[in-house]
Amino acid sequence: EELAATSRHMAEQDLSHQLSGFTERVAALSKAREILERSLAEERALSASLRAASEEAARQLGEAQQQRVEGESELAAARAQCDSWQAKACASDAEVSSLSAQVGSFTEQVCALT
Repeated sequence: EELAATSRHMAEQDLSHQLSGFTERVAALSKAREILERSLAEERALSASLRAASEEAARQLGEAQQQRVEGESELAAARAQCDSWQAKACASDAEVSSLSAQVGSFTEQVCALT
């Protein structure tokens, strides 16, 4: 009977020791799970932040491209206006040359009459 009591006592100690080990592992796993859940939440927040930043960058890029197109259109209009003014200046120069020749001719005619 004493042997059975000792055997039972040893079995209880062994089971108690095993239970303590399981409890420690469960606690460690629980802590690891908390860390993983926190990490996952942080990753989700960072992902949302990156997605928002990416969308903002895409919006700004679209605006910049629209401004570039508008700028190119304005530049083309300014070049066309400049070409028009240059053509008018050339025409004015030709007209001035023609008038100058006429004035020279009239001057010769006046001189010949006097």
